[in-house]
Amino acid sequence: MSEDIILRVEGRAGRITLNRPGALNALTHPMCMAIERALAEWRGDDAVSLVLIDGAGERAFCAGGDITAMHAAGLRGDWSYGQDFWRDEYRMNAALFHYPKPVVSFLHGFTMGGGVGVSVHAPFRVATERTVLAMPEAVIGLHPDVGASHLLGRLPGRTGEWMAATGARLTGAQAVALGLATHLVPSGRLADLAARVEAVSPSTRGAVDAELGAFAQATAPAAGADADARRRAAFPHWAAVDEAFGAATVEGTVATLERWAAAAEAGGGADAARGAWAAETLGQLAAGAPVSVKLGVASVRAARGASLAECLEREHRLSVRCVQGGEVYEGIRAALVDKDRQPRWAAPRLEDVSDADVAAFMRPLTEEDGVAPLELERRGADKYLSVS
Repeated sequence: MSEDIILRVEGRAGRITLNRPGALNALTHPMCMAIERALAEWRGDDAVSLVLIDGAGERAFCAGGDITAMHAAGLRGDWSYGQDFWRDEYRMNAALFHYPKPVVSFLHGFTMGGGVGVSVHAPFRVATERTVLAMPEAVIGLHPDVGASHLLGRLPGRTGEWMAATGARLTGAQAVALGLATHLVPSGRLADLAARVEAVSPSTRGAVDAELGAFAQATAPAAGADADARRRAAFPHWAAVDEAFGAATVEGTVATLERWAAAAEAGGGADAARGAWAAETLGQLAAGAPVSVKLGVASVRAARGASLAECLEREHRLSVRCVQGGEVYEGIRAALVDKDRQPRWAAPRLEDVSDADVAAFMRPLTEEDGVAPLELERRGADKYLSVS
């Protein structure tokens, strides 16, 4: 294949480098398949003790999946490209999550969408001061996929709903505070860190963790640490996130935000900061397709207590239906093709999307859908946010 991805062994590490810096290392279908093949090959290779994943250039680790080809195929009535891409991508996400050898990912620069799926499922996730982590799928008529519902559903409070609905961007420090990243390392030290990781021996999880810790400015709190305490240090509006996004419906969230924004505008004072945040958040919600905003919130809530396999299988159903009868083609057109940022949603208001509509997206696939359901192997307890 082309040099869109570079696979090699250096020292004791299998190295995976996403190599499309001009496209912010956007992930293509062949790249997903190449990653899965490399993981399978290195799994039984005694010369490879760990895996290190990074991206070429300084701007991005991976800003998401390359969905322009899917858009072009869809306009021709060919839905198979997106369906095949997602099936293989989600299988690769699961393989990464369950990999028996230590995996280290460098979340330098933009780490979004598909980039989250190929990095944050690793047990060791290194962020920097340049990291920008987000799941902004609602803007293009999709939903947080690549196992993101599993990740977001395990965040403290209602942080997951907030990120899914708004596409909110996290800094590297915030990603570490929430446990989405495990270590915060200055970007200028990544090359030295990579060299140390490649040589670490024995390449046990504990030895890798110790090596990363020697470079880290901060590390994620240990399992069992007070979730609210770590959020308070990183997010000035953490309590507002919980109250607004804890509403039973997205319409309830919007009503709360509108009340706060109006009160701040009228009175200022102590409510000014919360009101400004509420106004900004309302703008983020308005940028997404209403059906996608609702699907993202529902998917995160369904993920609580579910395994990664269950989450990926549900996300696959949502992705198939977003292609077959959702807003994704209009979203891609407005954001990435014509770039007019003026999507004409078929369901332009939240109230146009009913609970029954959301349930229809989530129901199991049948023969009538023309797509076989994704079925992933169950491999025991999920281990998210653990490096032990």
